[in-house]
Amino acid sequence: MTLADSLADVDDVGYFTVEIDGFASASFHKCSDLEVELAVHSLQAGDAAIPNKSLGRPKFTPITLERGARADNDFYIWVASCVQGTVAVAGAPAGLTMDAIKRNLDIVQRDRAGNELKRYTVYGAMPSKWKAGAWDAASEEKQIEMITLEYDAFDRAA
Repeated sequence: MTLADSLADVDDVGYFTVEIDGFASASFHKCSDLEVELAVHSLQAGDAAIPNKSLGRPKFTPITLERGARADNDFYIWVASCVQGTVAVAGAPAGLTMDAIKRNLDIVQRDRAGNELKRYTVYGAMPSKWKAGAWDAASEEKQIEMITLEYDAFDRAA
């Protein structure tokens, strides 16, 4: 089997959509990878030469989504709600609960014809960072909005 033969079954990464609960439009041109890392605990029992290893808690890497800045301000409203909720925790008037801030989302990988190949559901996503994008009057580039999301877990649909 050649390298070209083995790559024939590999999915393209350039076609995907992101569906976020409560968002009318969630079109992105870039999405960082989903990643989970399991902690490993090592216990050296007595004079045993080989340690006993076991798995600990999972750690999920944040997701960063990027899109061209646009007129809708769904992301900003979401982040502003989180800021207000954080301020409320610090003693200001009552803000939003975590249940109201967290949202589920799906990252859907598609083929060139738009057919669904894979679907990952991300549970309990909440923004931890938002960037409006840089302004440069001398540049021909578009403004890129970015949002980084922390989340509880993810799962791949069958």
